[in-house]
Amino acid sequence: MSSDPLPPPTSVTAPKVEKSYACATAAAVCGAKAAIARSNSAARAGSFAISVNGERLAVPPIASLRAGGAGGRDLGLDDGMLPPSSFVTIQRAWKAGDVVDLTIPKTLRLEPTADDRTVAAILWGPLVLAGDLGPRNERSERATREAGPALVAGNRDVNEWVRPSGARPGDFRVVAVARELSSTRDAAGDLPLTPFYRTHGRTYCVYHDVLTEPEFDSAVAARAAEAARAKRLESATVAFIRPGVPADEQTYNYRSDPAERPVTHTGERTGRGGAGSFSFDLPVEANVAESLVVTYHNDLGLPVLANFDVQVDGALLARYAPNRSATEFWEAIYALPPSTLAGKSKITVRFAAATGSRIAPVYGIRIVRAFAS
Repeated sequence: MSSDPLPPPTSVTAPKVEKSYACATAAAVCGAKAAIARSNSAARAGSFAISVNGERLAVPPIASLRAGGAGGRDLGLDDGMLPPSSFVTIQRAWKAGDVVDLTIPKTLRLEPTADDRTVAAILWGPLVLAGDLGPRNERSERATREAGPALVAGNRDVNEWVRPSGARPGDFRVVAVARELSSTRDAAGDLPLTPFYRTHGRTYCVYHDVLTEPEFDSAVAARAAEAARAKRLESATVAFIRPGVPADEQTYNYRSDPAERPVTHTGERTGRGGAGSFSFDLPVEANVAESLVVTYHNDLGLPVLANFDVQVDGALLARYAPNRSATEFWEAIYALPPSTLAGKSKITVRFAAATGSRIAPVYGIRIVRAFAS
């Protein structure tokens, strides 16, 4: 029985079986026309009531009640692949005014992503719990998304390190396992969790790196190595342009066909892409091995499919190849042949889409001296 009082049930005729899985289940349980009255706290307490109005209704076959889809709708799945359901039967002489109170307790669980078991969402029953990272950054509508801390919980049960907190049902706290990837020496801390629907105006994360100690150490080392690589890249840079930034485009003689080309925004970074072609004039150094480094982006880890050429002074340097393993921003390095640079102080780098195709958004273009990548 529910511990919270429920509002008086409203008597209505239950919808047909194919319209409502919940109401059809109520009819199967009661063998009568039924109505469901859900309390205002149903989302957090999992409580609702089934009332009986005394009118006879045929019990639908259990096989007609489909699992999986909200409202019992057909998901287009093979029935043999659906998990089996179970039902509780209450048999008695029902009369008008009878009420069955149901309380469905919610439990904590991890839901790993299909492609990486170390990345998971934390759920409480059907509710996704978001990590609360503080007030939303109002400096820019395109502010860079913040990553939450790693949860170094090893293989421990989620109930050991996620605990209820506060007065509101649904508020939890990750206890003593939250660690930043900046250093292995930082002490583990806490992370507030709240149902996703309460995150308006907050900065939040819903997917977390749930790691063992060795996995965390490896992640910290990988981040440090990437920071060192970025520093080497910066020191080797001869010229760098951010497409879509007016000052950069003026400095490096941006040209586009068609002339009107929208600016792409991803986080706080800008880029150019689309049909046709665009180009920049970039300085180079004489008698030095150099490369062209172009920054692209995979949205949500999905490769951008496009067909375009990267040209230098009208000659083909490379054709775009998507990076299917990269997530978010990634860099393609195109070595510049010595013959391309001989006797020159600048080159024209042009991106040209194939007929009927487009250029993947370009977020950065560098001329760099040779360095160990």
